[in-house]
Amino acid sequence: RTGHPSQKLWSEGKPPAEKRNHPVVGISWFEANAYACWSGQRLPTAAEWQRAASWSLDGVAGEARYPWGATFDPQRANTWHSRQRDTVAVDEYANGSTPNGVCQLIGNTWEWTADGFDGDTEGQSQVIFERPMAEIRGGAYDTYLETQATCKFRTAQPLLHRGPNVGFRCCVGTEDLPCPPDPTALLEIQGL
Repeated sequence: RTGHPSQKLWSEGKPPAEKRNHPVVGISWFEANAYACWSGQRLPTAAEWQRAASWSLDGVAGEARYPWGATFDPQRANTWHSRQRDTVAVDEYANGSTPNGVCQLIGNTWEWTADGFDGDTEGQSQVIFERPMAEIRGGAYDTYLETQATCKFRTAQPLLHRGPNVGFRCCVGTEDLPCPPDPTALLEIQGL
């Protein structure tokens, strides 16, 4: 908006004051990926995103359809049913979080994943796209069908798409987490 490179809805490299606690939207997959890399993180794979959202219902088998359980509840996610018609702060809808506290995996914004989208419909016919697509997950503030705002629903956008309802989140793989200290080393330090 100012003639300087930046996210298209920002001015002078900053979001509007009323949106500073909202997800960043209006950026392409390349921009989301570049930010994740710059910050020492990465975009989650589609499988990682789904696993984070659809925790096991009984600790062994079966996955939740929504981060909070098996049935859709419009009070737990910013979708069309909430009537917000825009993004909300990232800490709203806390009652829609996963049991371990991951917020807004459903609603608010679709989220870019690291994976391309091949259009394979699980063994059925494959869709061929004119340009490369990346998978997005989770639904957004304007998602009308609750069946499209589930932990398993897959769709895509072209890599250069900059929609007002598409954002991202970063992750760190377990292989990149620091190793906990060796407990036997503590015993040696204490002379035990």
